[in-house]
Amino acid sequence: MERVSLDGMWELIERPLDDLADAFGAVREAATDVTVQVPGDVSDALVKAGRMPEPLAGTNFRQFGWIEERSWWFRRTIDVPAAWSDAAGVELSLDGLDVHADVWLNGTHLGHHRTAFRPFSKEVRGIVTCGEPNELVVRLTTGAERARAYEPFDLIDCVPTEAGRGYPERGMKERVYLRKPAYTWGWDWAPHLATCGITGSCSLRAHRTTEIGDVSLRTRLDGAAAVVTATVEVERRTLIDSARGDVRVTLTDADGASHDAVARDVLIRSGTTHVDLEIEIPDARLWWPNGSGEAHRYEATSSVTVGGETVAGEPFRYGVRTVELDTRPGRFAFVINGVPTFIKGGNWIPSDSLYGRITPEKVTHLVEEAAEANFNVLRIWGGGRFEQDAFYDACDRCGIMLWHDFMAACAPTPVGEQWIAREFELEAECQIRRLRNRPCMMLWCGNNEVSACLEGRGGDDPAWYVFHRMLPSKVRLLAPHIPYWPTSPYGGDRTGSSTEGDDHHWVVMRRESEYWSAPEYWDEPGRSIFNSEYGYGGPCCIESTREYMGSDEPDLFSETGRQHTNSFYDIPRVNFSIKEHYRDPEGLPLSEYILFGGLCQGLNLGYSLESLRANDNTMGGIFWMYDDAWGENGWTIVDYYLRRKISYYNVKRCLAPRRLVLRPGGKAFGGSDGEVVLVAINETPEALSGTVKLGYVSYDGTVSQLRDVELDVAPRSKVLVATVSAPSAEERDAGTIVALPQGVAGLDSASWRHRKFRETGIAEVDVEIRGAEVDGDDLVVKVGSACYAHAVHLQIGGEYRLSDHYFDLAPGEEREVRIHNGADLDVGRLEAKSVGSGS
Repeated sequence: MERVSLDGMWELIERPLDDLADAFGAVREAATDVTVQVPGDVSDALVKAGRMPEPLAGTNFRQFGWIEERSWWFRRTIDVPAAWSDAAGVELSLDGLDVHADVWLNGTHLGHHRTAFRPFSKEVRGIVTCGEPNELVVRLTTGAERARAYEPFDLIDCVPTEAGRGYPERGMKERVYLRKPAYTWGWDWAPHLATCGITGSCSLRAHRTTEIGDVSLRTRLDGAAAVVTATVEVERRTLIDSARGDVRVTLTDADGASHDAVARDVLIRSGTTHVDLEIEIPDARLWWPNGSGEAHRYEATSSVTVGGETVAGEPFRYGVRTVELDTRPGRFAFVINGVPTFIKGGNWIPSDSLYGRITPEKVTHLVEEAAEANFNVLRIWGGGRFEQDAFYDACDRCGIMLWHDFMAACAPTPVGEQWIAREFELEAECQIRRLRNRPCMMLWCGNNEVSACLEGRGGDDPAWYVFHRMLPSKVRLLAPHIPYWPTSPYGGDRTGSSTEGDDHHWVVMRRESEYWSAPEYWDEPGRSIFNSEYGYGGPCCIESTREYMGSDEPDLFSETGRQHTNSFYDIPRVNFSIKEHYRDPEGLPLSEYILFGGLCQGLNLGYSLESLRANDNTMGGIFWMYDDAWGENGWTIVDYYLRRKISYYNVKRCLAPRRLVLRPGGKAFGGSDGEVVLVAINETPEALSGTVKLGYVSYDGTVSQLRDVELDVAPRSKVLVATVSAPSAEERDAGTIVALPQGVAGLDSASWRHRKFRETGIAEVDVEIRGAEVDGDDLVVKVGSACYAHAVHLQIGGEYRLSDHYFDLAPGEEREVRIHNGADLDVGRLEAKSVGSGS
């Protein structure tokens, strides 16, 4: 297969909205001096041309509404190789057409395309001119004019917007009539910024008479051995004549050892011939999720040989692994390679409001940051998009599994419109086939939070058919090795159950302020057995805040600040949390608001994730959300500019593959009332062994009542290691329970949080920098404290990434911190700080 990429610079022509397909002739002759990147977006092209400001800074997004009132025409010439005149077929593929596209090649109208969620694909062999330039034109709009032309269906009033929370411009009810990323019309965490563009990769491909069309692989395990079943689709572009040939599939591991299977003298029919093969791997190297082992991948190659000519299929990387969904009573657990695995991570949304300008480098960096934060999952939310290949490549490589929604979210879907139902089916088939060989694919889910819109409607409802009939059948047919779940949350006798299926347990959304910042809530028994969405908000660092506010002296309480504050994560909740745990928020300087707000977010996320991991009833915690579409004071732990929030570091610590957790006994963790329990979690493939000093210490370091406890935790397991009597009320005023590993690799210390930090009496102590050395591009700093030190951090800019930050030190404890790309820092000017409980 040969390919000509159509990515790069195209001409962009702006026309009236009512210039429809019949205006093609005039557009074809129109001059323009504006170019647009493909993949890309009209708004971004106008920014780069100097005609519009950056829409995500300040309130500039309000200047882009007129984009919806114009039609936008993309034009370019294509040089087609002369040798392609002998090709059996030439296929044009345009991905991410946002939205309702008309396409012309050399003046021939190829058709109308109504979705951004699958490519427009057309055979054009009789239209292209080989060896000469060819003209390609695409007409696009945002789709708003088409959506608003529909007669409202019966559930249109159930489509949510942000108008009721003071953001009337965010959201458009008619968005449900468009097959494009829903969030671009505005969400609680994103502005109304309607996208329009060719947002995916485009190409022309030449086809041979006989070639490999597709290869689907599935694994079953038998002890240390694996059997990989391959279904090869051989394509033959003839009408009546058959051929005979050999079909081969080979898997080669990272060390070059190969395993293959060959089907010989196969009758290859016109059109598609399916050939099934089995590849046996005696000592298979498995693909494991991040933290649980190596994410090993085999190189998968294929070929068909006919008449002495061998044609290779496109190679890809394949992870040998199995995934099952355990839904026995009281269980919702993913079993990876036969091992029940706690699912931990965050929800993923497109990382720019103008998603067409997101680069492969950006998504790769975000996935790598998720892996460093010890995620093993990202949940692809149904109001976004099917991501670019670079995203899935990074997930495969980093061991990040995907809970993947189909594209429907938070609103009824009018699949009573036959074309919408048909598009949904075609999108699903396209994306299932595209992603089914990816080891990262853990689950297909029908939608996000659409189920609540269907309660009380019978099985004859069209949406019920799509999510509960068509999609499970489609997944079963095309990718039977990947589980399917109809919607999220789902299970039990209502939407969102704590004992069946998955739940969106948004405790912070409750009206009662006692729930607005209550990490101990997650210690109680009876919490959801799998929590696939919940969250807690926090601010960005000062550098990012200045950037998204468009000011060197940003005011978060201005109108601009309100626009960049999540509409759910309102100021009263921020202030309440800071007051509960740290300071009276009234009059706080911005630097302290960022510090204390970030620590509160890290506390609520990290503590809840630890509690979910440590109890025996829960098998998943996926918080909302991981990444940002623009700069915002909101849910994420990595901001739009790829800077880590303060909360990132506590989440990273609390999701470590090896983790000690101290919790009150007599609740969800075992032990008895009046005790503190020590739970050891070991997700790694090696046993966890060593010594931990467990017991009471005073905050000032003068009292230490510790005993040695031996660790012996099997691979990929957790145990209640020991219990200790809870301190008396008087002792709690002066100290707490700690667990201090004695040289155990990859294991941090733990302390018992028995009261709000503001009530502890812990002082702001001097933290010493006890050594520093350059290691390549990094600077490694050792810090320590004689007394208990809270939220230890280096006074360093937000552009730096550290191995750890804002951590607690027990009395006498030391810790090494790696500052990535910090080799040039002046060590003499570095300061380490802590946070005290007083003003």
